[in-house]
Amino acid sequence: MDMSKYMDIFRAESEKYIKELSDSLLVLEIDPENTEQMNTLFRAAHTFKGMAATMGFKQIVELTHEMESLIDRLRTRQIVLNSSLIDVLLICVDTLDELVENVCKSEGDKPGKEKKERANKYEFYPEVYEVIKTLVELNGSPEKAFIERIEDNKLLSAKKKSIKEIDRLQKEEKNLAYPRLSPKVKIIQNSRISTEQLDKLMNLVGELVINRSRVNELTCNLKSKELETALSDFHKLTRELQDEVIEARMVPLDHIAYVYPRMIRDLARVQNKKIDFVIKGKEIKLDRTILEEIGDSLVHLLRNAVDHGIEVPEKRAELGKKENGTILVAASRQENFVFIRIEDDGRGIDTNEIRKVALNKGIISRESTEQLEEEEVMQLIFTPGLSTSDSVTDVSGRGIGMDVVKNRVEHLGGSVKVESKPGLGSRFELKLPLTIAVYQAMLVRVRTEKYAIPFTNIVKNIEVSSQETKHIKGQEVILIDNKILPLFRLRKQFQLPDNDNENNIYIVIVEKSGQYIGIVADELLGKQEVIVKSFKSKLLDSTRGFAGATILGDGNVILIIDVNSLI
Repeated sequence: MDMSKYMDIFRAESEKYIKELSDSLLVLEIDPENTEQMNTLFRAAHTFKGMAATMGFKQIVELTHEMESLIDRLRTRQIVLNSSLIDVLLICVDTLDELVENVCKSEGDKPGKEKKERANKYEFYPEVYEVIKTLVELNGSPEKAFIERIEDNKLLSAKKKSIKEIDRLQKEEKNLAYPRLSPKVKIIQNSRISTEQLDKLMNLVGELVINRSRVNELTCNLKSKELETALSDFHKLTRELQDEVIEARMVPLDHIAYVYPRMIRDLARVQNKKIDFVIKGKEIKLDRTILEEIGDSLVHLLRNAVDHGIEVPEKRAELGKKENGTILVAASRQENFVFIRIEDDGRGIDTNEIRKVALNKGIISRESTEQLEEEEVMQLIFTPGLSTSDSVTDVSGRGIGMDVVKNRVEHLGGSVKVESKPGLGSRFELKLPLTIAVYQAMLVRVRTEKYAIPFTNIVKNIEVSSQETKHIKGQEVILIDNKILPLFRLRKQFQLPDNDNENNIYIVIVEKSGQYIGIVADELLGKQEVIVKSFKSKLLDSTRGFAGATILGDGNVILIIDVNSLI
């Protein structure tokens, strides 16, 4: 029987059980007497083994069998759980993750019979052998018999018997999970759909919305109640369809955050630190594209919190802090944005040290160093090549990373803020749009051309007399709420002639990382929902000042202004 058609299901289920194993081990390290988690751990290993046996992946069966035996000894209190055993079991989980990746990759290489034979081939990797050998020794199994079993490429009769038992138990579990129904197709509650299909659906919905606007434009002068009713229904239906497709693209933060507890735990052990790690709001959803893009940035911020932030227990005790440091990841949603905070109660950011390093590396001049405000100095941590670490480690200290974090967030239409107090800790806040496929924008006119400014950056719009503008050191500015606001004229940006007859100017005030600027346009045309179309041309993609394009209801293509690249 060709099992390759079940590979997608096997991979998805494997990821689920690997996560359960890892999560349970992390809980048990803190609370070894947690019977519920111990049972969850055993059940996950047992079910995983049965699933691998059904697929014919003998090496995974070998490893999970020995894991299950060790967990059973822990469960029945034949041996005592400690950090060393936790380390061994976590290495087993990592090995299982790698084995699953290998078999899934092998299954996708070649079709047909050869693929099946390759999946069933009992290739024993040396690293896996060492892991299983360790488990065998811990379980007190005869090592000689174990090695012979590998060399002969056969399972002992006892193993065959246990696999039969596994199959029987697995069938029972399936019967419990999926009760047998009467002949009257079981209702299917969920169905798998590829991300490629979701992207295609989103593009089609986008085209539908554009055509809806086009129909509105063409029929706006026709006076027909029937037509108005039909268009109203059409608008409602397309809006519901659009919302449903966007919702289908949304995935919870936990989709990437589940790996963080293990990562923090391992980093803390390497650096002899004690850390309490807390995640809040992991059920908050974002567009999968944003989540995939932001994953590495969150990892970098967390690694920095461990390496640069949290002190060793002895140092914390000297400072009057509790020995265990705390790192918090908290997500919340406000209207069309998601805010993700990464906080720690460590040493904080020393702005004097940042000034010193920035000066020594020639990033800023001595004159600028003395004039910069504390908030402006804090922003220097996002400068490429700036690092205050004394040494290079596997965790950080290479002078890279924070600039990449900032650029990636801003590329998604978001922003990054940082707050810190020496000795008390640091907080990084990422502001991200729910989706980058569709968003609200302010349409503006510059001469005969129209442009879109995303509402993610807009603070407010104002109209003032052109006589109110001033020039300071060659920079055009205006005084708003007793604060000097720099002005950025789109006419100048696009090398268009000035408007000599203007009496009033229209200003869109935008913000980026605490900095404000006023974008000057000839006219404000109002708010409109835009479907973002990324540039296909590499030449356009690298053009500064634009984030993409959209199509209006009249069929005209307009450019979307990238505020982040202008400030």
